[in-house]
Amino acid sequence: MRNDPIRLGASISPTTVEYAGTLGCFCRDEISGRDGILSNNHVLADVNNIAIGTTIMQPGARDRGRPASDLIAELLRFVPVQFGGIPNLVDCAVAALTDHGRAEDRRTLYDSSDEPRPAVTIQPGQPVEAVPGMTVFKTGRTTRHTRGRVRAVNVNNYLVDMGVGVARFDGQIAIEMDMSPARAFSRPGDSGSLIVD
Repeated sequence: MRNDPIRLGASISPTTVEYAGTLGCFCRDEISGRDGILSNNHVLADVNNIAIGTTIMQPGARDRGRPASDLIAELLRFVPVQFGGIPNLVDCAVAALTDHGRAEDRRTLYDSSDEPRPAVTIQPGQPVEAVPGMTVFKTGRTTRHTRGRVRAVNVNNYLVDMGVGVARFDGQIAIEMDMSPARAFSRPGDSGSLIVD
């Protein structure tokens, strides 16, 4: 769905692919000073395969995004995903915002109702340390707004099939669903979602 204003949790993708992931949050790149959006490498850079400068659209391709009218950013940089048993700590990428002509809601996570209403207002500040039992929230492209609970921290040797090979991740946080009726905290398409306390 095309969002105006552009929202946290919105569908995004590069213009050169046929999938959709999630816009995690708005950010500022400290090196270039440009405002941007943060998501996963496998969302914005297609697991190391998208060229820097490739345009990003909202909504993503799987959600009928159109390069001619839905451009919002261009890929600025990503942390390469390593394979062959080399530990990865993150799967992340940033895209610099372009002059897209749409409003931006940089602070609100919306609920999952037919007409989404604000559910959580982000208060910028220092990151908090995740601890087992902590309640967390996210809004993603597929499952929308969900509540979970941190099950474990510092999870090592977590293997992820990236579609082009299996990558090892260390220092990860495991989250389980904390809603009734029970459903998945996230599903494919939610990748990139910002998780908050």
